[in-house]
Amino acid sequence: MLLTNLPVKTLEQAVEKIFWYKQRWHIENYHKVLESGCNIEKVRLNHIEKLKALIALVSVVAYRLYWMTWIARVSPEDDCRVVLSESEWKALYCFRNKTKILPQKIPRVQETMRWIAMFGGFLGRKGDGQPGTTTTWRGWQRLREITETWELFNDCAATYG
Repeated sequence: MLLTNLPVKTLEQAVEKIFWYKQRWHIENYHKVLESGCNIEKVRLNHIEKLKALIALVSVVAYRLYWMTWIARVSPEDDCRVVLSESEWKALYCFRNKTKILPQKIPRVQETMRWIAMFGGFLGRKGDGQPGTTTTWRGWQRLREITETWELFNDCAATYG
């Protein structure tokens, strides 16, 4: 039974309210990313303008993090470029596999998201299931550093060939 204070007089209206309620799961998980992954509740700022700016920035980060994790679950076989930039997936692949040679076939979303989460402490054992947002967040922070370094060295190599 779903209780609502909205009018429900037709089957279509009932189905609409159920659809809305089903979206609540996404909102709950997004808030979990804000709280657990981004630690937004631990922030102690004294000025409202600084707090507004931080919330705006962290909201974008939290959305991308949640979205990446969700895509890996609903479309695991998709090309990883759905969630990662060209530099990100190439840096991730080369760093993780300790190689300078890129693969013939671009890795899948699920595979790359597991690699990212492993940088954040996800163990990836058989019974571990899919990585959550906390380990993905930690791993993504590390991936940013790896990607920046990869871009720097590839720019240098192209310049000095």
